[in-house]
Amino acid sequence: MTTFIPDSKPTVTDNTACFINKNIYGGVYLKRIFDHPETDFNLSLDFFNYHNSEDQFMNDNTGNSIIGDMSSKIFGLVGAMDYRRLLSSHWHLSCGTRISYVKMNSHGDYEDLKAAQINSRQNQADNFGSDFGYNENVNALYFESKSTYGISALSLGARMEQSSTHNAFSGNESAESKDYTRHGFRIYPSVALSINDSESGSWVLSYSEKITRPRFADLDPFIHIFDDITHVGGNVNLKEAISHCIDMAYSNNSWLRIGVRAIYTSDEIVKCYREITDKTVYVTPENLPRYLQFIGTVSAANINISSWWASSITANIVYSNYHFPASLDSSSNIMFTPMINVMNRLNLPYGWATELNVSYRGKAAYGQAEVSSSWSAYLGFRKSFFNNSLNLAIYMNDVFNTNRTCSKIVISGREASLQEREFENMRRLGVSLSFRFNSGKNTSGKENRKSCIDEMNRVNL
Repeated sequence: MTTFIPDSKPTVTDNTACFINKNIYGGVYLKRIFDHPETDFNLSLDFFNYHNSEDQFMNDNTGNSIIGDMSSKIFGLVGAMDYRRLLSSHWHLSCGTRISYVKMNSHGDYEDLKAAQINSRQNQADNFGSDFGYNENVNALYFESKSTYGISALSLGARMEQSSTHNAFSGNESAESKDYTRHGFRIYPSVALSINDSESGSWVLSYSEKITRPRFADLDPFIHIFDDITHVGGNVNLKEAISHCIDMAYSNNSWLRIGVRAIYTSDEIVKCYREITDKTVYVTPENLPRYLQFIGTVSAANINISSWWASSITANIVYSNYHFPASLDSSSNIMFTPMINVMNRLNLPYGWATELNVSYRGKAAYGQAEVSSSWSAYLGFRKSFFNNSLNLAIYMNDVFNTNRTCSKIVISGREASLQEREFENMRRLGVSLSFRFNSGKNTSGKENRKSCIDEMNRVNL
């Protein structure tokens, strides 16, 4: 990464980083089914162990050089027990418990090589760093009751959650003690009403209350120096975000679906920007007083335009309203964002099939940033041989090389811009060849169970 800062004496910063990730995860799952009455009993245990290390070397055209050495570890255990029973022909009951334990720690150091030469003669410190530890335990009980009468169904549920967290932060980067222990208890209700009619279609109306916990990267207060402009750090004082969500959806049971969602979030976690010097910006997540979002969706699936062409279209309009703390001195960021995704499948001669997908997203608001519109196209060809045993796929992602964004950020009345491209979404050409042997006995799926991957992204029961 190279950063150029134009002024009377231009500064150019070059940053080279090397990342090493060593991750292991796994789990065990047990399911027992009873016939009379219809009853399921499930037990599961997942674990994950992540280790990440990073080495950095930065220099600029003024002769400054900085070496960075950072590492972090995350270990977690997630256990669950679920019980479902058919109490009568109209009434189902589900209940269970979730227990999670997560331990996280990190260490970081920066050394200024130029300052080290000076300070070594003066017996002064020439580096700074910190150690951060975070332990979290969440215990939850839940139940859900569902009653069905004719074409209507009503479900009521609640989750009771007890949580304990402990945080410790030390090092010469810590100006004051940041240790704390927190305990919490909260009940999260949910209710849903559905009407399913084979002629007129189905309606669903639901309300739920959810919690989103800060990620470890959001909490770790170590200041990560990207270049002479941007310094990024976590916020040990982050609180959980609580969301209230109302959904209403209609489906005609074949190809059309219309949905409306309203979300109100208190203490929404969003990265915020503060100008700490004339050239330096500090980026850290903050809890916003409130965040409001409305999403309208229209989806038409498997539209048969002809005997060889089928299409699916999804259109969204998103309203976002970010309200910031008074300390940021930033006005609300309000914006409507249109989005559309068109997926096409065409059957060609000689058994070839083609996929052509086009997606577009208009200008979007994210915290203090206004993200520019972007679009991309995907093109793929597929063919099967030997009774579908051998499969060939040729594809190109982002055909026209357009999937890039430009963000505009307003800080203290001044405007900054940032251009970005994500490696995973850049244009690339791929060829896939696979062979399928005769399948053996199929095993049943894990019904109504969060995958281990979901739990690893962030344990959120």
